[in-house]
Amino acid sequence: MADSESKPKQKHTKKKRKLKVLEDDRRPSKTQRFDFSETEKEKEKDAKEERPIRRPEEGRPWGNLQLILSLQNKELLLQEKVQLAYDFVATRAKEEEEDTEQGFETVSLSRVIIFLNDWIQSLLISSEKKSKVDLDKTQFRVVGTCLDFRCWEIFKFCLEESLERHVPLNISRNLLKAIHCIARNALSQLNDASLHAKESFFIVEGFELYGTVLSCVSLVFSSHNGLSNENLDLWISTVDAVLELVHKIYTDNIAGGNAGKFVLQFSCLVLEPFSKFLRVHPCRKNGFHDFVDKLLELLLHLLGVLNLQADGNNPGWTRDLLKLVEEVLSHGLFHPAHIDGFLSLHGKEKHGKEYDGQSEEPKMVVKSYHRHLFDKLEKIVAAKKVLPLSGIGELFHLLVVQVKKQKGALVLSEGTKIVGKTVGFIHSEDYFSGHMSMMFAGNHSVLSENSYLSSSLNSETRKSLFDFFVQIMEPLLFQIKGYLQTKLEVGPALLDVHCTLKSTNKLLASFMHEKVYVRTEDTHEGACLNFLKVVYDRIMSFSVEINQMWLSTVDADKGIHVDTLNLIGKELIAALGYFLEIDYEVIGNDLVSLWLMMLSFLAIGLSSIDMSDQSSLSSKMVDVGCQVINLYSELRQFVCRHIASRFCRNLEKSLSPLLSDAAYRDFDFNSSPNWQEVLSAFDNLSVVVSGAKYVTNDCASVAELTSHLSNRLPTEFNEEKKAFLLQSMEFTACQSSLNLLCWMPKGYLNSRSFSLYTTCILNLERFVVCRLIKCHCASCSHNHYELYRLFLSCRRTLKHLIMAFCEEKMEASQSSLTSIFPEVSFPVLWLLKSVSVMVGLQHTFSEDRASQFRYMSFSLMDQTSYVFLMFSKSQFSHVVHFSMKVKKSCAEQLNSDLVHEQSHLTETDPCSDSSKAVDAWNNVVLVAEALKEQTENLLISLKDALCNKRVEVGTVDLNRLSSLVSCFQGFMWGLASAMNHIDVKECDGEMKLLKWKNEPFSKLNLCINVFTDFIDFSLCMFLIEDDQQPEGLGGAQNLSRLDQKNDCSLEPSGGDNDISCANKRQKSKTARSSGSLHIDNDSENTGGQEMRLQLDSEVCATNFLSDVDLFELRRLNRPLLRSLLKGDNPEAAFFLRELFIASSAILRLNLQINCIPLSSCFVPIFNGISQLLLLELANMADVPQPISLVWLDGVLKYLEELGNQFPLTNPTLYRDVYAKLIDLHLKAIGKCISLQGKRATLASHDAESSTKTLDSHVGLFDASLSCGPYCFDEFKSRLRMSFKVFIKKPSELHLLSAIQALERALVGVQEGCMVIYDVNTGSAHGGKVSSITAAGIDCLDLVLEFVSGRKRLSVVKRHLKSLIAGLFNIVLHLQSPFIFYRKLIHNKGQTDPDPGSVILMCIEVLTRISGKHALFQMDPCHLQQCLRIPAALFQSFRGLRLSDAPASYNFFMFSDNQDNGSLESMDSCTVDRQFTIDLFAACCRLLNTVLKHHKSECEQCIALLEDSVCVLLRCLETVDADSVVRKGYFSWEVEEGVKCACFLRRIYEEMRQQKDVFRQHCFKFLSNYIWIYSGYGPLKTGIRREIDDALRPGVYALIDACSADDLQYLHTVFGEGPCRSTLATLQHDYKLNFQYEGKV
Repeated sequence: MADSESKPKQKHTKKKRKLKVLEDDRRPSKTQRFDFSETEKEKEKDAKEERPIRRPEEGRPWGNLQLILSLQNKELLLQEKVQLAYDFVATRAKEEEEDTEQGFETVSLSRVIIFLNDWIQSLLISSEKKSKVDLDKTQFRVVGTCLDFRCWEIFKFCLEESLERHVPLNISRNLLKAIHCIARNALSQLNDASLHAKESFFIVEGFELYGTVLSCVSLVFSSHNGLSNENLDLWISTVDAVLELVHKIYTDNIAGGNAGKFVLQFSCLVLEPFSKFLRVHPCRKNGFHDFVDKLLELLLHLLGVLNLQADGNNPGWTRDLLKLVEEVLSHGLFHPAHIDGFLSLHGKEKHGKEYDGQSEEPKMVVKSYHRHLFDKLEKIVAAKKVLPLSGIGELFHLLVVQVKKQKGALVLSEGTKIVGKTVGFIHSEDYFSGHMSMMFAGNHSVLSENSYLSSSLNSETRKSLFDFFVQIMEPLLFQIKGYLQTKLEVGPALLDVHCTLKSTNKLLASFMHEKVYVRTEDTHEGACLNFLKVVYDRIMSFSVEINQMWLSTVDADKGIHVDTLNLIGKELIAALGYFLEIDYEVIGNDLVSLWLMMLSFLAIGLSSIDMSDQSSLSSKMVDVGCQVINLYSELRQFVCRHIASRFCRNLEKSLSPLLSDAAYRDFDFNSSPNWQEVLSAFDNLSVVVSGAKYVTNDCASVAELTSHLSNRLPTEFNEEKKAFLLQSMEFTACQSSLNLLCWMPKGYLNSRSFSLYTTCILNLERFVVCRLIKCHCASCSHNHYELYRLFLSCRRTLKHLIMAFCEEKMEASQSSLTSIFPEVSFPVLWLLKSVSVMVGLQHTFSEDRASQFRYMSFSLMDQTSYVFLMFSKSQFSHVVHFSMKVKKSCAEQLNSDLVHEQSHLTETDPCSDSSKAVDAWNNVVLVAEALKEQTENLLISLKDALCNKRVEVGTVDLNRLSSLVSCFQGFMWGLASAMNHIDVKECDGEMKLLKWKNEPFSKLNLCINVFTDFIDFSLCMFLIEDDQQPEGLGGAQNLSRLDQKNDCSLEPSGGDNDISCANKRQKSKTARSSGSLHIDNDSENTGGQEMRLQLDSEVCATNFLSDVDLFELRRLNRPLLRSLLKGDNPEAAFFLRELFIASSAILRLNLQINCIPLSSCFVPIFNGISQLLLLELANMADVPQPISLVWLDGVLKYLEELGNQFPLTNPTLYRDVYAKLIDLHLKAIGKCISLQGKRATLASHDAESSTKTLDSHVGLFDASLSCGPYCFDEFKSRLRMSFKVFIKKPSELHLLSAIQALERALVGVQEGCMVIYDVNTGSAHGGKVSSITAAGIDCLDLVLEFVSGRKRLSVVKRHLKSLIAGLFNIVLHLQSPFIFYRKLIHNKGQTDPDPGSVILMCIEVLTRISGKHALFQMDPCHLQQCLRIPAALFQSFRGLRLSDAPASYNFFMFSDNQDNGSLESMDSCTVDRQFTIDLFAACCRLLNTVLKHHKSECEQCIALLEDSVCVLLRCLETVDADSVVRKGYFSWEVEEGVKCACFLRRIYEEMRQQKDVFRQHCFKFLSNYIWIYSGYGPLKTGIRREIDDALRPGVYALIDACSADDLQYLHTVFGEGPCRSTLATLQHDYKLNFQYEGKV
C-alpha cells in the first residue's frame, strides 16, 4: 500500500494561500472552460444524465488515495477529473486558511503533489498539440485545458506545496508549448476585442486565468530551476509569440492598462529564462540563422519602443523588459562562442590613403555564418523601419560589453541565481505586481553590469571593433549616398531621410561612448580616420543638399514639411557633436563650413510653426556651438570675423517680417548710429527727462520721440499688427540665437567680432524700443510682451558679451571698450535712458500680463546694472593700473638710473598709456555726470511734487526710480570692484593721496554725493513715518529733515570727521588740471600722510558706527515693511533692494578711498531697516514668498559691507553693536533652516558658498524668481557670506562675542533669559530644538572653516570643549526613529527645524573638528561619543515603516504631555530616502575620520567602534520592499544600498591602513560581516549581491589586516556551516583578486 503518515501534520508558519474555495456545484465560466467539439459535448451531456460525478471520499485516511485512483480512472471524463482535482486543491486551501487539523492519510500529500504535477502538465501540453489549426498567425486559436484556469490553479498548487514541503518536481521540457498557447490566446483576444473589451477581459473574465499563469510561470523559472529543454526552435517560436504580444500592446497604446501590465510581466517571465538558456546553450550555425531571421527585427523593434517608454507607463516592468531584451540580443548574437568571428572582419583596410571617399566602395565579403547578421541588417536599413533601425547603435554597445567580459575586463562575476520565495495567491488589486517583481529586483542587465567594466581595451581589440562598426555603418552610408545621387524634393521622402540620419546618429553616439577610436593606434595608413571623414563628408554634403532643397522650394510646400526639416537639421547638428567628441581631426580646420551649416539650419528653424521644434533645434545648436567653442579653446583656435557677420545677418533675417514695412527697410543693424541724435531724442521726451513725469504717466510726446529713433514710421498700423501676430515665432527664434551668444566664453572675442556683435545688439534694442513706443495702445499688449522679451534677451546677451570680453582684456592688462568704441560713453548712456523708457511702459500691458512684465522689468534692471558695473570696472581699472605703473616707475628711477633706462626699453610708450588712462577717466566722469544729472532732476521733481502736494506718494513710478538706482549702484560697484583687483596694502595710501590731485576725482566725488543725497531722501520719503501723516510714506516733516541733512552734507556739521571731510571737499574743488591726469611724484612726507589717512579711516568708521545703535526702530514705517515681506508691492521691494545695494557700494568705496562723506542718519537708518526686516522674517508664521527672499538680498549685501567696517573700529566701544548683528544673523539663518526642512545642510554641501564674488549681487533675479524652495538655499548662502565677513578678520574681543553667542545657541539659552530652554525631548514625535540652535550649528561650521590667525584661533580653542558638548547634547535630545521621516506640516506655528537635518549638521561639524586634530584637540570622552553616535541613530532603522510612525511608538500618541497642536497639524510622514543615505554616509565619514586621526583613542574603545559598524552593516541587510514579510516597512533600493556600502567600506579600508594599531581587532569586524552575510543577521536574509560587491573591497582589506592565527580562529569558532564556507570563499577570492604577492 502507499506510504502512510505516522505523525499528525505539523502546522506550517507559511503565508496562507487565499484561494477561494468553490462549492460543489460551481463550474468555470465559458471563457475559462474547454472548447469541446459538438460530439464531445453530446457525450458529456449523456454521461452526466446517466451518473453523477464521483468524488474521492472525504474521510480520512483514504482521501488522497481515492483522488489518485479517480484521476487514473479511464471511465471518468476529462472535465470530471479536472473538477475533482480542482476541488481537492480548493479544500486544501480552505483547511489551511481555517487552520483545520489534518489527520492520517494512507498516501502522503507529497506523493499526491508529485502525481498531480505530472498529470496536470500532461494535460497542459497535450491540449496545446490538439489546439492548432491550419490558419495563419493572426487567426490562430487555441482550445483545450491550457485555457482552463482550473488546470493552472492545480499546477500552481503543486509548485507552491513542493516548495513548502521540499518535494522535488519534474518540469516537462515541453511546457513551453503551453506558454506558447497562452501567448497566442492573449494575442487573439487583443486582435478581436475593442479597447474596452480588452481591458474588461483582463480584469474580469481573464483575470483568474492570466493571473494564475503569471504565478505558475514565475514559480517554474524562479524556484524550480526552469526547464531542461535544449530545443532552440521551441524557444524561438514561444518568444516570437511573446514579442508579437508586446508589440501589440504598444501598437494599440494600451501598455498602461491591465492588459499592458499582464503582457509586460508575462514577457519578462519568459525572456529571462530564454536569456539564461542562450547564455548556457549558444546558438549553433543553423540556430544562429533562425535567431537572426525570426527574432532580430522583433527584438530591435522592441528595443526602440522600450527606449522611448522607459519613463512612461509601468516604468519598473518596462525597464526590466528593456534589460532582458538587451541580454537576449547579447547572448544570442554576441555569445563568446560567436565573438571571435565578429572580431575578424578586416573592413577598414579598404579606406587607406589611396581611397578618396568618392569611388565605389568595395563590399567586404564575410565568409562565415556571421555574414547573416549583416545581411539582415542591410535588409532592415533598406526597409527604412524606424524603430528597428534605432536599435542598431545599441547592437554595437552590446558587442563591446561582451568583448570586455571575454577579455577579462569584468571585475565581478556575472549574475547569480535568484532564490525564489514561496508566495500565495495574488490578490485581484495587485496581481500584476506581486512576487514576480522579486525576480528582477536584483537582475543586472548588460548596461548595469557595464558599471563594473574597465573602460580600457587593448589596441587590437579596438581595431577589431572598428571593423564591426564599419560593417554596420556601410548600409547607412549607402542610403545617404543614394539620397545625394537622387535629387531630393520636399515631400514624404523626408521622413525616410530622417529615419536614416537618426539611425546613423544612434550608431555614432554608441561608437563615441565606447571610445573605440584612438588616433595613435590608427596604423593602417589612417584608414580609421579616413572612414570617419567619409562619414563626416557625407553628412556635410547632405546638409548642403538639404539647404539647397529648402531654398529652391516654394513657400507653400515649405510650410507643410518644415517640421520634418527641423528634425533633420537637429540630427545633422547632433552628428557634428559626435564627431567632435570622437576626434576633432575628423573635422579638422573646417570650422567655417561647420558654423555656416548650423546657422543655415537655424534659418530653417525660424520658419517652423511648432515652437517646440524651434526650441529643440535651437537648443541643440547651442549645445554643439558651445562644444565647438570649448574644444577649440583647448587647441587655441575664436571665432572668424565673417562668422560674426553671418550671425548678425541671421539675427536681422529673423526679424525680416517686421522689416517688410517701408519705414523699417532702411534700418541698418550692422553700423553704429549717431548716438548723440538718438540720445537727444530721449532728452526731448518729457517722460524721461522731466522728474515730475516719474510721478505721472504722460504719453503725449511719444510721437515726437519716434521720429528721431526711426526716420519714418508705418502709416497703416492695422496691417502691421496682423503681420506681427503671424510672425511672433520669429522673436522666439531670435532669442534662441541671442542665447547662443550668451555662452560665448572669454577669450573667444576679438575686438572686431565684439564690435560687430555689440553694434548689432544695440541696434536691435533701438529697433525694439521704436516699435514699442509706436504701438502704445492697450490692444497691442501681446505684441508688447514679445517685444519686451526680445529686448530683455538683447540686454542679457550684451551683459554676457561685455563680461566675457572685459574680463579677458583686464587680465591681459589691455585696453578694452575705449579702443573699440571711441565714444563708449554714449552707448552706455543709451543703456541708462532705454531702461528708463522700457520700465515706464507698464501702462501698455494688460492686467493678465502685469505680473510677467513686473519680473521682466526687474530682470532688465538687474542686467543693466551689471553692464554699468563692467563698464566702470573696466575703465577705472585702467586708471588704477596706470597710476600704479607710474608710481613704480618713479620708484625705480630714484633707485637706479640703469633700471630706469631698462624700463624705458621694455615698457610701452608712457604717453600712449597716459592717453588711454585719460580717455578712461573721461568716460567714467561723463557717465557719472549723466547719472548725477538724472538724479538731481529727479530729486528736484520729487521734492516739488511732495511739497506742493500735487500728487500722492502712492502714484510714484517706482520702477523708473529703481532703474536709475540700479544704474548708479552698478556704476559705483564697478569702481569698488576695480579697487579689489589690486593689492590694497600697496595702493591704499597712493589712491587716497591721488584722489585730491586731479579734477576727475573731484567730479566723481560730487556725483557720489548726489547719489548719497538721493538715497537719504528716498529713505525719508518712503520708510520714515511722518508724525502728521502716519499712514503715508512721507511728508513735509521728512522733507524738512532731509533739507537740513543735505545742508549738513555740504558744510561741517560740528564733528571732527565732518569738518575733516568738508575741508577735503573744499580742497578738491580748488584743485585744477587741464584734463590730463596729474600725478604727484613727490614722495616727501608720504609716510606721514598715509598714517594720517589711516587714522581718518578709523575715525570715519567710528563716527557712523557710533550712531548705529541710536536709531529708533519705532520711527520706521513698520506696516509698509511687513507688507513687503508678505510679497505685496514688489516694485517697492525691488526699489528698496536697489537702495541697499547702492548703500553697500558707498560703504565699500568709503572703506577703500575714504572720500565719501556720510550723513549722520545714513548708516543708522539702514541698520534699523535691516534689523526690522530680518527680525520680522525670523518671526513670520507664514512661509515667505520667493520674491521676498530675492529683494532681501540687498539687505544682506549691506550687512556684509557693514561687517567690513568693524576691524577698523575700537572693539570695546562697539562690542554690543557687533553682538546684536551676530544675533541677527543667527535668527535669519535659523529661519531658513526651519523652512528648508530635510533639505537644510551645512555650507560644505552648498556649492554656491564657495563661488560667490563681490559682484554677485547682480544677476540674481534670473536664477531665483522661479526657483521655489531653492530660494532658501540662495538666501541662506548670502546670509553665510555676510556672517563670514563678521568672523573672518575681527578683533579677539569681537570674535569672543560671536563665540559666546554660538555657545548660548548650542546650549539652548538666550541672553538675559535663562528660563526658556531651546533644546528638549519634545513630544512623541521626537525631540526638538529652536531655529537659533540650528543656526548656531551652521555658523559654528563657518567659524571652524574661516577663522584664522593665532590669536583668533586661541579664542575658538578656549571654548571648543563647551561647543562640542553642546553638539552631543543636541544629538542626545533629538535621536529617535522619527528623524528619518519627512513630516508634512500645515500648522503655521510650526517653526522648529527638522530634527533629522539638525543631527546631520551636528555630525558633520563633529567630523570637521575631529579631522582638524592639529588645530583642535578633542577630549577622549568626546571621541567615545563620536564612536557611539552611529549605533544610537541607526539602532531602530530596520523598524521604520514607509509612512507614519513605527508601530512601537504609537502608544505615545495620546500621552499627557503630547503637543496637541503639532499632532493635529501632522497629516502624514514618510521616510526621506535621500536623507537616510546622507545620514548613513555622514556617520561613516565620522567613524572614518576618528579612526584616521585619533588611532590610540579609538583602540582604547574599540568595542564602541565595533558596535557602530555592526549596526551600520545590519542596515545593509535589505530585502525587497514588496516582500510579504516586510510589507509596509522601509527598505533601501539596490542602488541606494550600493551607495551606502561604498561609504561603509572605507572604514574597513582605513582599518587596514592603520593595521599596526588595529590588527588584533580586525577579525572581529570580519566576523560580524560573515555572520550577517551568511544569513544570521536580524532579518536572516543576508546581503544582496550588488550591495556586497560594493562592500567587498573593504572586506578584502580586513582579511589583509588579519593575521593567520586570527583567520584560523574564525575558522574554528564558526564550525561547520555557511559561515565557515563564506570565510573560505572570501580567502580564496582575496588571494585571487586582492593580495599582492610580488616583491617590494
